[in-house]
Amino acid sequence: SLPSDPVPSPSSEIPLPPSLRTAIHVLLSPQCLFHVLTYACSFGGELAINAVLSSYYLSLFPTKLTQTTASNYAALFGFLNFVTRPLGGVIADILYNLSPARYKLWSKKLWITTCGVLTGSLLILIGLYKSPSLAVTITLISIMAFFHEAGNGANFALLPHVFPHANGLLSGVTGAGGNLGGVVFAVVLRFMDGGTNYAKGFWVIGVVHVAVNLAVCWVRPVAKNQVGGE
Repeated sequence: SLPSDPVPSPSSEIPLPPSLRTAIHVLLSPQCLFHVLTYACSFGGELAINAVLSSYYLSLFPTKLTQTTASNYAALFGFLNFVTRPLGGVIADILYNLSPARYKLWSKKLWITTCGVLTGSLLILIGLYKSPSLAVTITLISIMAFFHEAGNGANFALLPHVFPHANGLLSGVTGAGGNLGGVVFAVVLRFMDGGTNYAKGFWVIGVVHVAVNLAVCWVRPVAKNQVGGE
């Protein structure tokens, strides 16, 4: 038979009414900073690269590609999201289930950092190595896209654990961080030799990815002594 009353939840799991005090506590936390910055790199970088990728292909292979074919190849970067973004979350959940209890959330966080560092490293490689082969270039960008876009899903796989009582607030701020990152990285690309040196813009963005992800890798997945969210 079904119980007459629902099982009580820890108070930290119950969404609280919006308040300035709650908002300040969440917004000033290292955990919020971690998610905003890493998502600014993953989703923000993706937005900026999407905007110039067809032009990048066309600048590298002007005799092999037309505007249409370059755009078609560039569209693959966005279409990969159908697989890579949810897969990033799935991998995070698998790591969570396979890890010992005390490392479950750290495993999700490590996956976010891994995606960010590998994305940055591949962007540096793509920016500095100008392959004469279209197939090699597309392959490198597709591998980079896997980690770039998987980082989006990985970020939101950890996020619900951080502040369960203010999940909506943290989710909204993190999403806004992604849009802000898109603007910042678009400006970076715009000022690389008048917006024409896409390769230079890619490796600069890659350096930022690696630096930012390593700079916040020390942040605990959840606040110390937090009850709930595990």
